[in-house]
Amino acid sequence: MSGSTVEAMAKAVEDSSIVLMCASEKYKNSYNCRIEAEYAFKLQKTIVPLMMQKGYKPDGWLGILIGTKLFIDFTGKYELKESMKRLNTQIDRLVNVGEEQSTGSNQASLKKESAASGVSGAVLKWTASDVNKWLKDNKLEQYADKFACIDGETLSQIAFMRNQAPQCFFMQMIQMGIDFPSVLRLSFAVSELP
Repeated sequence: MSGSTVEAMAKAVEDSSIVLMCASEKYKNSYNCRIEAEYAFKLQKTIVPLMMQKGYKPDGWLGILIGTKLFIDFTGKYELKESMKRLNTQIDRLVNVGEEQSTGSNQASLKKESAASGVSGAVLKWTASDVNKWLKDNKLEQYADKFACIDGETLSQIAFMRNQAPQCFFMQMIQMGIDFPSVLRLSFAVSELP
């Protein structure tokens, strides 16, 4: 981000059609998260809440903005792969509202997912073994167990989260037990995916 942080946040909200909003005590207590969320609400952006903290019940300003919306659980109740698939499904539903449903092939789906995440269609076809090799190539092999069920499709969804909701990405990786320097290395590796 260049320029002021607030300016960059405003531009990100203005340029988005969907805003992912994390629900956690830390998110609620963050001034920057609050102004970004309130701005998204003011612009009537579609908000998808992500529950990031087990047992947390949004209250105050965050409770008002989220209201009765259904959230996607990232508290560890489900494997990351399952939560990412649920998020991707929700985003697909929201993107397709008003659009003609495609009778399309898996190829069209791969192209759409690839474009949304910024990774190539080849990455989407990776197996868990390919992701494991990618971790090793990026000196992150110590986290292979945390990524054991992650394939290219899910890695693409992680890339999408990193690009569209970086705070959620960082929070999720840290909740998975990845230390901060490794999260930074992972973030860079995800940004460099082909």
